[in-house]
Amino acid sequence: MNFSAVPLVVVGLAFCAADAAQGAAVTPANGVVSYPATFFAPNQPTTALDIVKLIPGFVFDRGGGVRGYRGAAPNVLIDGARLASKDDNVEQVLRRIPAAQIARVEVIRGGAPGIDMQGKTLIANLVRRTNPGSAATLTGSVVRDAQGHFEGVGRTEWQWRNDGWFFEGSAQIGGVFDDAGGIGPKTRVDGSGRLILTGSESQFAVQQNNNVTAAAEHEVAGGNLRLSASFSDQPYGAISTDTLTQPEGGDVDNYHQSQKTLEASARYDRDFHDRWNLELVALGQLGWDAVHDHFTEAPQVAAITGDDTSDLFDLSDRRGENIVSARVRYEVSNTLEINTGAEVDYNWLSSHTTYIQNGAPVMLPAADEYVAEWRTEAFVLGNWRPNQIVNLDAGLRFEGSRLTSSGTESSDQHFVYPKPRFLLTLSPTVVDQIRLRIEREVGQLDFNNFIASPLNIETGQVRAGNPELTPQSDWVFEVATERRFWDSGDLTVSARHFYLYDVIDRVPVFDPAGIFDAPGNIGSGRMNEVSLAVVLPLDRVGLPGLRFSGESTWRWSRVIDPTTGLPRSISALPPNTWEMHLTESLPRRRTTFGIDAVGEFRSENYRFDEIDIDKLKPTVGVFCEYKPRADLAFRVEVRDLTNRPYDHARLVYSGDRDVTPIDFIETREIKSGQYLYLRVIKSIG
Repeated sequence: MNFSAVPLVVVGLAFCAADAAQGAAVTPANGVVSYPATFFAPNQPTTALDIVKLIPGFVFDRGGGVRGYRGAAPNVLIDGARLASKDDNVEQVLRRIPAAQIARVEVIRGGAPGIDMQGKTLIANLVRRTNPGSAATLTGSVVRDAQGHFEGVGRTEWQWRNDGWFFEGSAQIGGVFDDAGGIGPKTRVDGSGRLILTGSESQFAVQQNNNVTAAAEHEVAGGNLRLSASFSDQPYGAISTDTLTQPEGGDVDNYHQSQKTLEASARYDRDFHDRWNLELVALGQLGWDAVHDHFTEAPQVAAITGDDTSDLFDLSDRRGENIVSARVRYEVSNTLEINTGAEVDYNWLSSHTTYIQNGAPVMLPAADEYVAEWRTEAFVLGNWRPNQIVNLDAGLRFEGSRLTSSGTESSDQHFVYPKPRFLLTLSPTVVDQIRLRIEREVGQLDFNNFIASPLNIETGQVRAGNPELTPQSDWVFEVATERRFWDSGDLTVSARHFYLYDVIDRVPVFDPAGIFDAPGNIGSGRMNEVSLAVVLPLDRVGLPGLRFSGESTWRWSRVIDPTTGLPRSISALPPNTWEMHLTESLPRRRTTFGIDAVGEFRSENYRFDEIDIDKLKPTVGVFCEYKPRADLAFRVEVRDLTNRPYDHARLVYSGDRDVTPIDFIETREIKSGQYLYLRVIKSIG
């Protein structure tokens, strides 16, 4: 166990026996706990995202981990519906909605009438006010990093509702720093410990986020029709410079990425004869990506390190997705509800890659590929609520798909996955709940894993594509127990066990041009998780307005390394993550203070000839938000007060890790320093 997370355990155990008679601020009904806007008002939230973070016992799930449009849904609904858009994600939308527009929040645990849980054990439904009229919000923010650079973001949102029509839109322009940037020492030693090079490394990167969205809703043929469209342009630029003292010289890596996305969607929802409901969704998306990575190193340095003097990698691709989904909900009785439907999804990606090493072109595996997938899914799900104690949500999804690729590599694969699901929710008291879940999950396939991309380009390493990937799947067994106390207090403990199949990790790919690292399936494995989440209002102990919240997850995994044949953990899976937040609201002074702490992060990536270890130490940030009026908010925030280092270590072997010695060990320690963040939000109407 990571003992830095022990305070969470102590707090949880100290209050898990809290007097159940205190209860929540509201009474659960049919598996739903409703929190009116006045419940959150003492904490002075500014946006709907602030409200989501204040929901007792709720952990925000952004979705996207499993296959299927509905299965990959987040666990937040807006006005009882999921957003039809994929590019304009729910977190961005929540940031745009002023807190004053939220009338109440309904938290559904296990299942409830009229709610498709979409595979989630916990869902929050934010219900907006329906007052006619218009409203707008203007937001401006600026960030200063430790080196004196400035970046800013400007954003505007507006809504108009009248006579059955609802329009909304937003526009944003600006950029943010990549917090992996900074300055620090770099060293490289050979397998015997002899110093090869020493110096310092400087990294600087900025992510631009420019987008515009628009949506309209109106009653059509007895139902509600929502049309939406969005365009986003997200260029990213990074420069990494090594200034070496032994040997004298250096290297520079310039990386640029362009990503543009155009999307349009439609959702139609209609009730029939009180017991029937129909939902139709159609979505289309087009995207254009480009990557340019150029590395140069001084010849006298390359002669000692064995690195390349010049590497140039270019990638361009076009991608698209089309989804059609239909769901029918039938309320059989007051205690039984059936959801059935189907969806069809077509994805494609066309890519072109070039790689020039020391002036000579290198042909990469899967350098030029066209990848396409047809996927269909049908489902039948039922929710049974025989009484106030028992809630059973169960069903079956059945998926079939065909995945093809052509170009420098070709493949044609067919997949069939039955995906049963069983969720039993027991509520023995109004403040206690136990949730049991058994489900087969099938993971998303990232088409970027099918094509080549840069890895450690300075040492001549690129990642090959693998068009023969199979989706990772698992059987998950989960038990969670939750107790609500002290009006807004909550303690949730969860345990999950995963039987993993076709685990996607790292494998070697053999090609006439050489041996390359690539994503690949490495067989079966297992993983265990234990999570603890605590929300603790401290009014009861004489500290009015003070609120503590925190969550921590411990993970244990086991797979067989394809290179050594020995057990190890899954690549890039951190063994423990935790965060804590302490906020104090002073309504009379219209001010909120807060301290945020994020725990240590560690992950290991295993390649056939290299092990990468990444570590981040714990960090602390503070903020103050002042609202002189209900329609105006100022926020000042200092991030990374502890100036935590980002440690990156590379253990590079001469060949396969199981039969060759370590060639060199490279370590870097980057410190980005404090970030000063200022934000102003003005609401109109």
